[in-house]
Amino acid sequence: MSLLHRITTLSYGQSYWMARLNSGRILCELDPCAWLESLIASGDLAKVVEVVLCTPAGDVRVPVIRPYGAFQLNQGVANLFTGARTKTAQIVGSITNDEGDCVAAVWDARLQKLYPEMHTNVLDFSSWHPSVSPLRRLNIEALGVRL
Repeated sequence: MSLLHRITTLSYGQSYWMARLNSGRILCELDPCAWLESLIASGDLAKVVEVVLCTPAGDVRVPVIRPYGAFQLNQGVANLFTGARTKTAQIVGSITNDEGDCVAAVWDARLQKLYPEMHTNVLDFSSWHPSVSPLRRLNIEALGVRL
């Protein structure tokens, strides 16, 4: 990941994720990889020991204590006329038990606010701000996580 790409992303008020594997290898959203291809399809999601949400307000490190327990997702809106997508929030997290409880970090790009330690559940993901609707059940199958 180039320092310029990191600085540019953050200067536009956006965020990105990084994941550290038990081997020490670090994957980053800004590299030519994606969560689906780099972690889920390869089986490396089982090896993630930390996810990091990098934001203009600082980085949040979330330890991952379970194999297949790390997740990341974006929330956004799409322009109905052009199809252009705008990311409104990015979330990284770690499942902490068999019932789906988790700790998540949220970057709300609309509000430019970081929520560094949100305790919720992937089966009923709550809102981080009153102006945001709860996400409810996350698509854990697509995220590659296991309870």
